[in-house]
Amino acid sequence: MSDQLASLIGTTIVAIVVTLVHAYLTRGSQQTQQEATKEAITAVQEANTLLGTTASASGGGSTPVRCDVLPWLPTSALPVYGQLTQTLPSGSETETWYNDCGETCCSMIIRGARGVYVPADELRVLLRGQGGNPLTDADALVAILAMCNVKAHSCVWGVDAAIPYMQRATADGLPLCTLGTWPTPGGVLHWLLVYGVDTSKVFYINPWSATKSWLNRGDWASYSANSYVLVDSHLLYH
Repeated sequence: MSDQLASLIGTTIVAIVVTLVHAYLTRGSQQTQQEATKEAITAVQEANTLLGTTASASGGGSTPVRCDVLPWLPTSALPVYGQLTQTLPSGSETETWYNDCGETCCSMIIRGARGVYVPADELRVLLRGQGGNPLTDADALVAILAMCNVKAHSCVWGVDAAIPYMQRATADGLPLCTLGTWPTPGGVLHWLLVYGVDTSKVFYINPWSATKSWLNRGDWASYSANSYVLVDSHLLYH
């Protein structure tokens, strides 16, 4: 109900009470006094009940109204982008597509956390200018994300610590980038985007092939370079 209706009800209460009090004063009989008093009390109680309902329905009053908090999107909802298919507005390939793995990971994160698509090439230019070096370390990825209003920080974790850290982060809806010499693209340092860890596997998005895949937790240690970028910003709401 609106505030306008609540005001009208309040005015009606005053009118009822004034009328009943007037009857009480002018008639003077004990019966009339008792009836006037009872009717006044009943009118005020009913009006207060209605006013309380009005206030609760509009979010005010003494009765709290429950409002469920919308959940964050899970990390599995991240988009899947590929550095091999990144193109310029003209439709031509970028000159540094083969080294834009870190920027492509950031592009996926920004889309998931901010709801906008920023191509990997534009992120590299944003960081280093046109023709800038596409090879990115953890601090460079943190800087790229910060320029797009996504909080993140770099971490160096040993093999034993990395798995539990990644598991807690992704369970909380926070993705992370990880550097290593993974099987694809084959022996060179390459950024992956991790979105989940269970009791036996690490699940990731590979920007080289634009695919979701996984590695056994035991195999992870043999490829990891122990460099991580942990995203501190949750993804969008459901």
